[in-house]
Amino acid sequence: MKKILIVENDAMIAAVFRGKFTRNGLDVLVAQDGKEGLEQITAWKPDLVILDLMLPRVGGLSLLRSLRTSGPVQDIPVIVYSNSFSKSTEAEARALGASHMLTKTETRPNQLMDIVMSVLYPAALAAPVQEALNEQSERVQCRQTARHLLSEMRPLLKEFFSRNDVALLHTLHRKIHTFGANAWIAGLQRAAHLSDVLEMLLRVLCEHPKYITFSTDKTVLQAIECLGRMSDDSPVNEIPLQKPAILIVDDQEIALHAANLALKKAKLPAVGMTDPVEALNLLESTPFDLVLLDIDMPYLDGMELCTHLRTFPLHEKTPVVFFSQLSEVGYRIGSSAAGGSDFIGKPFLAIELTVKALVWLLNPPVQLGT
Repeated sequence: MKKILIVENDAMIAAVFRGKFTRNGLDVLVAQDGKEGLEQITAWKPDLVILDLMLPRVGGLSLLRSLRTSGPVQDIPVIVYSNSFSKSTEAEARALGASHMLTKTETRPNQLMDIVMSVLYPAALAAPVQEALNEQSERVQCRQTARHLLSEMRPLLKEFFSRNDVALLHTLHRKIHTFGANAWIAGLQRAAHLSDVLEMLLRVLCEHPKYITFSTDKTVLQAIECLGRMSDDSPVNEIPLQKPAILIVDDQEIALHAANLALKKAKLPAVGMTDPVEALNLLESTPFDLVLLDIDMPYLDGMELCTHLRTFPLHEKTPVVFFSQLSEVGYRIGSSAAGGSDFIGKPFLAIELTVKALVWLLNPPVQLGT
């Protein structure tokens, strides 16, 4: 009997795959952190390791480095199965011998099952019918769990706004983590995508409460409400977000670069421009799904630019998010009067901008013109 070690600290995901692998005649062990994973590899000598990179105590890449220098077990095949990772992380994992790099939010459970079976039994065929029935049951159960978690998160967030108790934010972070695992198993790809990035924002706010502002509070609230709208049985919620067209306009190169990096964390490529007049000319003829605008720019400020773009048929209802150091109430109101959809004050948390962008791309909180 082939042996698989799952190194995964999310109990929900580990339980789902333990069940799947066991039903397919595999012997399965689970390690909940990197240190335990290394110990199990040495003692148990599995035929395959499925490895999350975001692990407590010893991280996934550290485990992989140690494995490749561990004599008798150094050639064990490893499938990396994790949340979003950078190109440099992917390159290092592949250099260390990872046979596959799979992103949780983009890989269905049965797809992972097929890859595992192809690695262990290259010439064998899996029996898909029963697995399809089992997955359907799991999807229904996980959708119910995800909706229940949302019903708990809303009053928790309201209490946090009232008491400003960071302990409540830690609880919310854990619930978002569990929600994301359930949404992913349930096939709610859009909700899983957003919850993955929202979890990163909450982690930063938990570790650095000084970054908690009115803006971050609003963004977290918008994201949770968006998750609620994307957790019903509409087929569109199972379709991953296709590559959107995003335009960023900021006359400061550093701010433009920071915004681009923020969006890349969620695999959102963007066009960046420093000249607002050139940007306006581009907007007149080119459709975009989201526009991010600085307010304080020479020749044509962000509010003027937004007023103009609202006259273009292509952009009558395109979401426009302002970001600016001019964060006084008057500027917020003025940006709304100019046709803006939302506002983030500089200096902003990069991951907050990423969450905000996803909210407006996936399921906008306000439908313009209604």
